[in-house]
Amino acid sequence: MRSPAWLFAAGLALLSAACEHTTPLEYEPPEALPPASDALPRRLTFNPGDDRNPSVSGGVLAFSRFELGDERSVPGGFEVAERCIALLPYEGGTISARYCPSPFAVPEDSVVTWVEPVLSPDGARIAYLWEKSHLHDVRTPKRELRVAPAESPEEAEVSWSALWTMPDGRRPTTVIKPSWTGADHLRFLAGLDSVFKVKGGGSTRATDTITVAYALVDLDLTTLEATVVPGADSAIAYAPAPDGGAWIVQRSDSTRLFHLPPGSATPQEIGSFSAPVYDLANVDGVPVAGIAGSTVEALDLATGISNTVGILGGQVRRVAVVPGTRRYVAEVEVFTETFTGPGGVTLQAGSANLWLLELP
Repeated sequence: MRSPAWLFAAGLALLSAACEHTTPLEYEPPEALPPASDALPRRLTFNPGDDRNPSVSGGVLAFSRFELGDERSVPGGFEVAERCIALLPYEGGTISARYCPSPFAVPEDSVVTWVEPVLSPDGARIAYLWEKSHLHDVRTPKRELRVAPAESPEEAEVSWSALWTMPDGRRPTTVIKPSWTGADHLRFLAGLDSVFKVKGGGSTRATDTITVAYALVDLDLTTLEATVVPGADSAIAYAPAPDGGAWIVQRSDSTRLFHLPPGSATPQEIGSFSAPVYDLANVDGVPVAGIAGSTVEALDLATGISNTVGILGGQVRRVAVVPGTRRYVAEVEVFTETFTGPGGVTLQAGSANLWLLELP
């Protein structure tokens, strides 16, 4: 008969063998696969949930992702879901990493979500917008622009409140489209989120949000000082210009493109698009915009006239350049809901996926 001591030792050996290859809660990504095709335009994500806020650095596409089935139940019968950060080779294929808010750090009556991710040029750090909302008061979320190591976004090294006071007294509540302008500097659109009750939205949609951009802002990560870019107070879309200045679209006429030269506070009009601009990118020195409808247009700097360079089956909400190429990633939203917003205005909402395109 075997002794109890032997049985205990054997049990330890089996336990050791069982834990030899993996660590509890460790994520093992699936085997990496190449893109489904080489054709362009090419759809990069096929998420029945929602993929938004693309940015590309060092050949890596970072974006905000919500997957159906990620919802969790909380007291009161609510089903809530947080958005995660995903990384993907910009050409497509298999997601290489997915980072989500820790369930152990989220109170049961709250939702924490991560959006607007952007990797630093060297790929070592990631900036993103952290948001925490209370289930019983969605009108006053807490938002912070955070910077963390790229492989552990939850370990924030810098946190800056998105609720601050501009020189004219306005109080932005959110950050739109952050980008790196230096090792310790970020640029973004400061904006206001207006939460409203939905009419005709059904039981699954009690409220929604309209975001209004206020101005283009620079943030020094060493001092946490935020400064409105001179001449860009009313910017609603922006991109870096080749001379080190900025291209901006202003609220007063969202079809016209302006150039802010370095050191100047006077925008200079350089051309116009055929419809209101949702987002703007510098693609190999060419202003490329997602405009109202399902169209991407490029503006000829010599003539100031825009031309269609992409037509997709949904609204292009965001355009992200692939640095060093003539390629760009478009966030394309397909509308699935129609509801009534403030003042009786009919609004549409839906889910989005990401596409890869190239300038001709």
